[in-house]
Amino acid sequence: MQWEEVFFPHGIRATIHMKNIPVLGLRVYPEYKLRSTLLPYHGIAVIEYVSRMRRHRVTIEPELLITGDVTRIIDPFGVTVFYERHT
Repeated sequence: MQWEEVFFPHGIRATIHMKNIPVLGLRVYPEYKLRSTLLPYHGIAVIEYVSRMRRHRVTIEPELLITGDVTRIIDPFGVTVFYERHT
């Protein structure tokens, strides 16, 4: 098992690598590519509440930098729904 599956099981991952084939669970996000001039190249979708906007938003954060800063939210069947940033 790879480290990202240990920390982010069933997570939607982002990459800056362009692929010619469809890759399930690995999506290219242009805004993440602009932020990823250095390693790590892969990110994870994180939901956070922005108090000044009074709403939630999804951001793509580098996997290596947030491994201890998020909580995995699962549904009644144990399927990962999303990751939420600790406040």
